[in-house]
Amino acid sequence: MGGDLSVVGENPSTQPAPLINYIQPIETYDPREVIFDSPLGNITLMINENENDFKYFVKTLNIDLSQTQNASRFFKEVQNLSLSYFPTILPFAGFTISNPHNGRKPAVAFDHYSGQKLSEILELETKNQSPETWDLTMKIRTSLGVALALNYMHGYRCPHGNLNADNVVFGDDFWPYLTDFSLNNFYDENTIKNLVPGENHPIWKAPELEGETAKTQKGDVYSFGMLVFQLFIGKTQFDIISNTPDIYQKLKSSTRPKIPDNVPLEIKNIIQSCWAPNPNDRPTMSNVIKLFEESIGAIPNINLSLLEKFRERIKAENSDISKAHTALTVAQSGDASAQNNFGVMLLNGKGVHKNLGAAARYFQLSADQGSMEGMHNIGFALENGAGVKKNLPLAILYYKAAADKGSKAAQNSYAQCLMKGNGIEKNILEAAKYFRMAAQQNSAPAQYRLGYLHETGEGAAMNYNEALRYYKAASIQKYPPAMYRFGLMILNEKVTGQNVAEARKSIMTAAQMGHAKSCCLHGSACITGDGVTKNVDFARKMFEKAITKKEPAGYFGLSVLCLLDGKIEEARKNMRLSALGGYCDAIKVWLNVSEDEAEKQKLNEELQKIGDIKDSVVPIPSVFKGSSITPTIEGVANALNVK
Repeated sequence: MGGDLSVVGENPSTQPAPLINYIQPIETYDPREVIFDSPLGNITLMINENENDFKYFVKTLNIDLSQTQNASRFFKEVQNLSLSYFPTILPFAGFTISNPHNGRKPAVAFDHYSGQKLSEILELETKNQSPETWDLTMKIRTSLGVALALNYMHGYRCPHGNLNADNVVFGDDFWPYLTDFSLNNFYDENTIKNLVPGENHPIWKAPELEGETAKTQKGDVYSFGMLVFQLFIGKTQFDIISNTPDIYQKLKSSTRPKIPDNVPLEIKNIIQSCWAPNPNDRPTMSNVIKLFEESIGAIPNINLSLLEKFRERIKAENSDISKAHTALTVAQSGDASAQNNFGVMLLNGKGVHKNLGAAARYFQLSADQGSMEGMHNIGFALENGAGVKKNLPLAILYYKAAADKGSKAAQNSYAQCLMKGNGIEKNILEAAKYFRMAAQQNSAPAQYRLGYLHETGEGAAMNYNEALRYYKAASIQKYPPAMYRFGLMILNEKVTGQNVAEARKSIMTAAQMGHAKSCCLHGSACITGDGVTKNVDFARKMFEKAITKKEPAGYFGLSVLCLLDGKIEEARKNMRLSALGGYCDAIKVWLNVSEDEAEKQKLNEELQKIGDIKDSVVPIPSVFKGSSITPTIEGVANALNVK
C-alpha cells in the first residue's frame, strides 16, 4: 500500500485554539433522550433545530466550577478535546459552563454518529444478523482507524484509557470513530472511587493498571490488542473468556487467551505484540500501524482497493487539519488574510469542527483590519444570522464597503440585496451596476444575474444576444443556473443560429451537477427522446432527484409519467404536490381538478404572486407528444379527471 500512514497525525499541532472557539449554544438544543446516567453526570442525545436538526451527545457533569481544582481539570480536559480533531475520532463540538437543560452544570458536546457501536455490531454478528458489508476488510479497516486515532492522541501525550468495543462507533459506510462515553476524565481519582461502585478489572484493561484510574499509552496499546482480539474471535467467544474463573489473575501472571487458528497470522502477531506482559515490550501505536501496513497485503480475501480508498481519505482529511492548524497559528499572529481563511474553514467545517460563532469572530477580526474578504464574510454572517444576530442594515454596510474596495463576491452580494430590496431600498439599476463590476472580474454568479437582467429587461436593456453571452461566460465556469438558462434560451428559440445540441448538453451537464430545474428539463427530454436517448426510467430518476432538491416541478414530471402509464390516482397525488409546491403549470392544472374551494383560493393567490411563467421545465407540448392526452393545461386536467 502506498505511502506511510504511521506518520499521519504523529506530530499533531500542540497549538491550542482559543477556548472561545468551542463555546456551544447548548441552550438552543432540544434534549431528546438520556442515554447514560451516573453519580458523575449524564449523557443526553440533543438536537439543534437551528442546524437542520443536527444531533449531538451532550455530557453534563456534576461538578462545581467555582472550586478552582474542578475548573482547572474541566478546562484542561476541554483543551485536550479541542486538540483531538482527527478523521477517526468522533468530533468534539464544544462546551458550555452552564447547561440550562440540566441544572446549569458544565457540559461538553460531541457530534452524533449515524451508525452503531462496535459492540452492537458484534452482538448482531453472533446472531448472523450483521450487515452484509461487515466482513474481514471492514474489521481490518476498523482496527486501522482506531490505531490511527490512538496514535494521534498519543502524539499530544493524551492516552485514551478506556478503549473497548462500546467506545468505537460507526458513521456512514462503516466509517470508524473512537470516542469515550465515560465521564471519568473530568474527575480526580478519589471522587471516582467514592461515587462509582468498584467493578472487577475488565480484561480489556492492562493488568498493570488494576485498581488504578491512571491512563497510559502502553495501557492503550494493550487495550487495542484486546479490541482486535475481540473483533476477530467474536463476542460469544470473548464473553466466554471474560467470564472464565480467575481470568484476571491469569492475565496478571502473563497468561494470554489462545488465539484461534482462523485468525490471520498477521493479525495474530499484532495482537500478541500489543498485549505483551511487560509494558515496555509493547510497540508504540505508530509501530502498530506500520505492522498493519506491512502485513495487510499478505492477508487473503480482503478488498485492498477499499482499504486504499480509506487510506487516501485519511491522508486528505489530515492534510486539511494540518492546513487549519497553520491557518490558526498565522491568524493568531494578527494576519487579516489568515483570520478570514480560518473563518472560512470554521464556516465550512474543513479541517476543523464547524463553528459558525467562531467563524463570525474571525471574519470580524479580519474586517476590522480592512480586509475586503473579511468584510464580505462578516456581511454574509450578519445577513444570514450565521453565528451572530441577524442584522441586515449592518450587513449591507459591510457588503458595500467591500464591494467598493473591489471584492467581486461583495459586489455580487450587494447587488443581490439591491435587486431583492433585502435590507435596502430596491434599486435594479444600481444592482446591475454592481453585477457588471463583478462580471468584469469573471464572477460566474454575477455574469448569470446580468444575463438574467438582459433577458428580462429589468435594470438593463432587453437583449437576448447579450443575455446569452453572459450565460455562456458563466457556463464555461460550470455555473449550473447559467448552464440551464443558456440551454433554455436556445431551446425556446429566443436567439437564432445557435447549436441545439450544445444547448441540450449544457442542460444535461447542469442536471448531472444536481441543478433541479435542469433535472426536470433533461428528464422531460428523456420521456420522448427529444434530442437525447429515450429512457423513461432515467426520466423518473431525474424527477426524483429534483424533488430531493425541493423542486416542485419534479412532482409534475412524476405525474406526467403516471398519466402516461394510466395510473390516475398516483398522477393526481403528484400533481397536487407540485401545485402546492408552487409550480405554475401544476397550479393551472390543479385549479381545473381540485374540488376544495379553500385550496383553490389559496392556489389562485399563489398564481397571482408568481405570474405567468413561460419557462415550463416540464413542457406539456413536448412530454405528451404522440400520446392520447391533449398537450394543453385543459387536456392534462381532463386526463386527471377520468374516473
